[in-house]
Amino acid sequence: MINRYWRSVSTITAILLLVLLTVVAQDRREEQKQGRRESEQPQVPKPTPRRTPPIIYPVPEPTSLPLPHETRGNPTPTPSPVPTPTPQIVCSTCAKRVPLFNLEEGTLPSRIKLWEGLETPRTRADVLLKRTERDTAMVELSFINLTSPPPGSRYYVWARLPTDEFLPLGELVEEGKVTDILFRRELGLKQLGIFVTLESESKIITPMDKSVRPSGVIVATAAN
Repeated sequence: MINRYWRSVSTITAILLLVLLTVVAQDRREEQKQGRRESEQPQVPKPTPRRTPPIIYPVPEPTSLPLPHETRGNPTPTPSPVPTPTPQIVCSTCAKRVPLFNLEEGTLPSRIKLWEGLETPRTRADVLLKRTERDTAMVELSFINLTSPPPGSRYYVWARLPTDEFLPLGELVEEGKVTDILFRRELGLKQLGIFVTLESESKIITPMDKSVRPSGVIVATAAN
């Protein structure tokens, strides 16, 4: 009875081993077939990743700093000159806004209105417009400590006429070391306005020639 039992166990074990060996052999055959299939297929090369070139930023050139001023003994600072501000070109409309004065009605100017670039604590400007015995107009302008015009420029006196025309009266000329100017002109007019412009030295202006028009900025105006 015992021998029959062990025989049955041995038979079953042998059958299980045979089945296991059969499955393992079949798996190996499948793997070999799959390997042959892969070897027969053309191999596609893998794409090579592109390398982005590095970004090179420009390096600013070093700027040289100014060396300190070297002097022997005690250094004496040199004051830098203050340039006269250069005004912009004036328009004809601005010149036509210059106030008119009537000698017959007695409306006369009482002061000179300076442009802000010329107005300093030491500057003084006066105007005198009067009627002479010959029934003419006498114009007197006086300036004390007036700032010198920029290089290549000059001050010029004009009269505005009731017809909106302009009459060049003459150039302001410096007298002495300080800029003290006295301008005087007699005119056969009874109604006029008075103003000063900053004109170029290259511009040709003939006094009392109405064909010439002001082209510079207005720096002074006779006002009430």
